[in-house]
Amino acid sequence: MNNSIIAIMDKEHKRLLDLLLNIENDLNDIDNLKRSINNFKWNLEKHFFVEEKVIFKIYSNSIAEEIIDLNILIKEHRDIFWLLKKIENSIPKVKIEDLENMKNDLLHHTDFEIKVFYPRLEEELEDEEKALIKDRLDEFVG
Repeated sequence: MNNSIIAIMDKEHKRLLDLLLNIENDLNDIDNLKRSINNFKWNLEKHFFVEEKVIFKIYSNSIAEEIIDLNILIKEHRDIFWLLKKIENSIPKVKIEDLENMKNDLLHHTDFEIKVFYPRLEEELEDEEKALIKDRLDEFVG
């Protein structure tokens, strides 16, 4: 099994998308809808916390020349949370368009991370730094 940062985060991104699909599947059952939204929110919060407080911090402290603007990624996190708040506030009449927008935003964000950001980490970070990230990922998403 590949336990690179890319593989771990790709699996995590797919899990988040599955949780988002659960929301769509529960649109006709308000109790399940609330549970699905809360579950997705909790997992998204953990995911973004690990990225911002561990991965982004190690990246900014370790890479001599930051090519990737972390402020853009953090803004995308905030935009995704804003859309989630909009979805939460629309219960019980969650709009399918909002869920589609959320899915598109997540796919765009995760695609960049998997194709650009995480490969850069794998190339540039020292083994010790990669091990620290993997340890933290195991604590939160493992």
